[in-house]
Amino acid sequence: MMYALTIVPFLLLAPQEDPARVDVLRAIDPALTAVGETAAQDRRIRILDVADLTGADRLDALREAIENDLLDEEVRYAALGRYLDLIETGEMDTRVQGLVEAIETFCVPNTAGLRIGVPSPGVLIVAASESVHTWIDQFLAAMRGFDGQVLIAIEIFKVDAGTAADVWGGRTGVLLDEAHLGDLLVTLEGAAERVNAPAVLTNPAQHASLVVGEQIAYVKDYEFTVLPGRDVEIADPVIDVIQTGTSIDVIAVPVGDGRLAVEIQYAEARAETPFREFTTTLGVGNPVTVQLPELRVAKVNARFELDPGAAIAMSVKDPDDETKDIIVVMKASRIEAQRGTDGGGTDQRR
Repeated sequence: MMYALTIVPFLLLAPQEDPARVDVLRAIDPALTAVGETAAQDRRIRILDVADLTGADRLDALREAIENDLLDEEVRYAALGRYLDLIETGEMDTRVQGLVEAIETFCVPNTAGLRIGVPSPGVLIVAASESVHTWIDQFLAAMRGFDGQVLIAIEIFKVDAGTAADVWGGRTGVLLDEAHLGDLLVTLEGAAERVNAPAVLTNPAQHASLVVGEQIAYVKDYEFTVLPGRDVEIADPVIDVIQTGTSIDVIAVPVGDGRLAVEIQYAEARAETPFREFTTTLGVGNPVTVQLPELRVAKVNARFELDPGAAIAMSVKDPDDETKDIIVVMKASRIEAQRGTDGGGTDQRR
């Protein structure tokens, strides 16, 4: 559960460790009181400054420069436009919500009793056990030390049913170090059909989605429309859309020692075509036909940690063919920020 808090800004300038100061904040905001009251005796409330991770510090600096007339006139108007864009798009809010989701998703210690409040895009108020606070400190340190993006590279193979069980012992998925990953890919290259090899590049603690397939429109229903000034009803079709193909949603965060924690939602969807149809009557006997699509979906949802160079392999039944399985091999790599070189180019490292 997440609480939206509003707290007097000057009280948030320094890290919070003093219990008496927590009482002051509780008196100001009932929502913070609720956070504190839901925490057991072994829980502690802290205020964490995350402005450098969400960009809120740069937003504040931009606002200060504009308000105090510290910029040249032409630069000032450009800066004001950028400031308004950041406010209107909610970019900082998206980033801080990504941090909260990452903490709630990947925190390894027991998160029972964890409560996180977001009074502003640069501040988190956390009520948690000492072990969870320790994990959060390590996670935020890893985020601050991560200068770049995460590349999620996926290879999708179609194999005879049971092949995955033969390769890794009947489980739906397995973590592979770099050597075993190479062995698996060699095996699959000789025994499987490569279906696709999508890749997504994302910022840490932010979702990235990829869809490879097609959207198919169909007539879902009808609704009556009465023509103005005329006693006539027209049956207008209600159009809906189904998504087929491969869909992937992923979020990844650094967790220290070069490792990445990843959550992936993978689905394969197929539709029977042509769609079944059903004819009925509306109103005073007007015949209409609606379509009844049948969508077969195979899904895998997984959460795991990967060492540098490691990967995860997962398998699902092929929704098109019961005699086939689909194997998904996913690798997450750190792509460091590009930096200028003496020769005027860029140096991109993995």
